[in-house]
Amino acid sequence: MRTRYFIIGLVLLALMLNGCVTRRATDFEFVLYQGADVLGSESIMFSDVLAQGKPVVLAMWASSCPSCRIDMTLLEQASADYGDEVLIVGLHIGHFVNLGTEEGALAFLEDEGITFPNGFTPKVSVVRDYEVLEVPSIYYIKPSGKILSQTYGLVRDDALRDHIDELIAASSG
Repeated sequence: MRTRYFIIGLVLLALMLNGCVTRRATDFEFVLYQGADVLGSESIMFSDVLAQGKPVVLAMWASSCPSCRIDMTLLEQASADYGDEVLIVGLHIGHFVNLGTEEGALAFLEDEGITFPNGFTPKVSVVRDYEVLEVPSIYYIKPSGKILSQTYGLVRDDALRDHIDELIAASSG
């Protein structure tokens, strides 16, 4: 019996590695600190963000995480450079991973001049559903909701832009 489950697990792993099994973005409530003018509401479901029809870069971060602070400044520059080609949003999960508070997140966003939409979710299940392995975690999501790729930990600027370019290309047509 164990052998059967082991074989099934190997087959599923092989399918995932070959792209036959796709991960999809799960829906969650997104309560905004900033960016209601871009997303249309101060509280929105993530499915409504995807419904805008743009590729989405979802950055899960924590205000007390040094790597997150670096990534957020890279994402801010990418947001300015890519404009309407892609929608970059930040989801502060510091309160779930003991690495920050709402007050800390708001202070960081203001101090660093981060302007792209950012907020939090009251549902800890997002950390599990997105399989957050560490912060920062960045998910590159097609408008269809398919997660094209993800990065964990500090990302280099050139790697970030390569992922965004790949997401835009995969989302058109």
